[in-house]
Amino acid sequence: MNPPASRPLLGIALMLLAVTMGASLDAFAKWLTQHYPVAQIVAVRFAAQTAVAVFLAPWIGWRGVLHTGVPGLHVLRGVAMITASGLFVASLSQLPLATSVVLGQTSPLIAAAIAVPLLGERVTLRHWLFVLAGFAGIVVVLRPAPELFGWSVLLPLGSAVSYAVYQVATRRASAVDPAVPSLFYGSLVGGALAACVAPFVWVWPTPLHGLLMRVHGALCGVSHFLVIRALMLTSVSLSAPFGYAGLLWAIVLGVAIFDERPDWTTLAGGALIALSGILLAREAVRRPPPAPGTKPERGP
Repeated sequence: MNPPASRPLLGIALMLLAVTMGASLDAFAKWLTQHYPVAQIVAVRFAAQTAVAVFLAPWIGWRGVLHTGVPGLHVLRGVAMITASGLFVASLSQLPLATSVVLGQTSPLIAAAIAVPLLGERVTLRHWLFVLAGFAGIVVVLRPAPELFGWSVLLPLGSAVSYAVYQVATRRASAVDPAVPSLFYGSLVGGALAACVAPFVWVWPTPLHGLLMRVHGALCGVSHFLVIRALMLTSVSLSAPFGYAGLLWAIVLGVAIFDERPDWTTLAGGALIALSGILLAREAVRRPPPAPGTKPERGP
């Protein structure tokens, strides 16, 4: 399979849509953790994500769903995705929504850093400065707060590292496989691992809650599909920092649903994060990144 064409603006748009959906789904997952074990929520989520890929099979054919040239890479993706999801959902049960999302948003910086040696992506000095500006916004939002010195902060940080590995592995797999097999195998591996734990903590949901959990999982599958498509269209180091936009939506949802009202530092940090995203979009127009599997050009 030839590498997909590099279309950075479309990739960025898909990533922004994915993180907006993701923040909404995170808010719902936080509500679910008040009623059900984390392992159960994650298991249902991955089962529903696998069902999304199966649902697409009649339109693209089973061969299009099942055929893969990089099975080992999809195992890595599945392990990374289930680890990221499990740790993040666990963090939602321990920390405020905005705090979990903020700490989880260190993944773009990690992804940009490891994409350089592993994928050979060329990153300009301006790009690093813009990514660091987004990270500085996260630091402003966090500020030294009492809840950030407990063990619970390791949950979203561990999730960020795992999600960065998932993004880089997805970008590499996109040079060989289309989006649907990537969604199917990543979800299948993650779901199999979650199913090993879920029976030991299972709490039977009410019919309504069961339906909501399945819908939540299916929408998570759609969100992951959008992330995969975004990473097929542009580089990890460019598209990943736009995950910062999810923080802004998480702040809104935190106020509306959980009455977690942000202070001025949260708003100032969010503004800095948004500015870094605008500057990264401008950089994308100036110098589109190479498609996966191609050799990056030399230059300043």
